[in-house]
Amino acid sequence: MPRLECKICFHEYKNNRNKRTPRILTNCGHTVCERCAESLMKDGKIICPFDRETTTFTGGVQNLHKNFAIVSFLDEIQEEDGTPQIEQAEPIVADEDDSTDEENNVEQPEPERNAFGINDEDFEDFEMVRHYQRQMRAYRPPTPEPDPEIENNFVYQNIIRALANINIGRDIEDDN
Repeated sequence: MPRLECKICFHEYKNNRNKRTPRILTNCGHTVCERCAESLMKDGKIICPFDRETTTFTGGVQNLHKNFAIVSFLDEIQEEDGTPQIEQAEPIVADEDDSTDEENNVEQPEPERNAFGINDEDFEDFEMVRHYQRQMRAYRPPTPEPDPEIENNFVYQNIIRALANINIGRDIEDDN
């Protein structure tokens, strides 16, 4: 079965489920899931992470057009499978107690990783990525201290060039 996924978070698109509805960035035509669109949105604008085109809109990301080609394909797959697409319930957090997952024989799945090796938990809110982007933009390599020998060499070379341009022996020849 084909897998249609958001190329940012690599989660499979879902029609009206878990904010994974495919949304079209109208200025460039790229598609991202609703959750990634929310993370990318700033002041009613989304800068496409693929081609840096800016999509401007009013309201929330729900006002972006759905990618109906993907939505209809997902509906066809759902009809073939016979499994209804229903909203997944949020996991229920148990009260804190002294029991551990090992004692309860609960196996914890490995967290999914995207192509960049970032955990989904870290990647979903983009805060960690933005933090590192800010650090990289702010980094300036230290400027080296000027080397006095090189600086003096440059001065001496300029003096020699200036002296070469002056014909010192000309006065002597004129006297003869």
